[in-house]
Amino acid sequence: MQAQVDQEKALYKQYLAQYQTQVLTAYQDVENALTDLHTRADEAKAQSAAVDASAENVRLTELQFRQGLVAYLDVLDADRTLLTNQLLSEQILNERLVSTVLLIKALGGGWDSSPPTGNPAP
Repeated sequence: MQAQVDQEKALYKQYLAQYQTQVLTAYQDVENALTDLHTRADEAKAQSAAVDASAENVRLTELQFRQGLVAYLDVLDADRTLLTNQLLSEQILNERLVSTVLLIKALGGGWDSSPPTGNPAP
């Protein structure tokens, strides 16, 4: 009888340790996701400033070209820089969206990917 009690206590301790490990892992996942979101937000802010500066550079370069001060190659280079910065900005946005989904997942959120059944409510 005592052996069975000791066995159940050991099993309880094992399950408790597994639960504690899962809780700590969940906290770590949430912390990592929040840190990632914060980092991505900082990147997005800096990249937005880069896009704005590139757009201003395009405007000024086109003005200089119309006045004959620079070659058209400079205008093309300014356009290329702007497009590169815009592309990077969109990539950062994509990463922010992925980070948001990972945070939702870490917090226990989710969704059912199976198609809905039955008739939709009017």
